Amino acid sequence: MSVESDVLAAEQRFFTALLDADLDALEAVLTPDFLLIDVFSGSVIPLEALLSVVGSRQLRCTRMHLVDALVGGPGPSAIVTGHT
Repeated sequence: MSVESDVLAAEQRFFTALLDADLDALEAVLTPDFLLIDVFSGSVIPLEALLSVVGSRQLRCTRMHLVDALVGGPGPSAIVTGHT
């Protein structure tokens, strides 16, 4: 597997965990410094905030379709940009 395919597989695990509201799976796939950026408002959502709204069911995802994804970043880090 390539680095890009490994990163995209982790991205798929992230989406699956969101759809399943599986906090353990989210914590397993995301690092403590994970940030989600809302492109509409420019808001930055840290991991603890994401886990809180998913765990309390304030955020529920019923379906997702990945339209586009671009993997990049230096060294051992990766940044995935795209939209669902």
